[in-house]
Amino acid sequence: MRGIIFFVLLLVSEIASGQKATGIFLTVDTDLSNCKNKYVLLNGLTEHCLSNEPAIKLEEFAGVSEIYYHPTEKKRLLDIHLTPKGSKLLKTITTTLGYKEIAIVVNGKLVSVIGVDGAYRTRSISIWDQYDTKTLEWIHKSLIKHIPRPGEDLKFER
Repeated sequence: MRGIIFFVLLLVSEIASGQKATGIFLTVDTDLSNCKNKYVLLNGLTEHCLSNEPAIKLEEFAGVSEIYYHPTEKKRLLDIHLTPKGSKLLKTITTTLGYKEIAIVVNGKLVSVIGVDGAYRTRSISIWDQYDTKTLEWIHKSLIKHIPRPGEDLKFER
């Protein structure tokens, strides 16, 4: 029941707030009391300070996979596929600038903070099953709705 109420509140807040930022943000090491761009993870468990603007904007999202089950990890996930430019930006963020974590924001909601060690070696970033099915489906539908080139049949390595 709590999951249903949370999902309804999530949808209401999305409708009420209009279009919000979607992209990959940098995590900022700072005292949260001094943070000007504080986000609470969608599950409500942790707060994070993020860059003011996405480091990798929505335009660099080439596509999003369907939600699928990973048999080895025994989890559901979806992949965000990046354009070649987005992949180069991710490599720069992780290798040149030395960032160890990035944050994925969808419609103004922080959905994932992930370690990026080696993530630039492929053109996709995975969001693992840390949410109930409804919330993971909301993330997927929100991304599908905003991907600049929907329906493009892109093949990616996992």
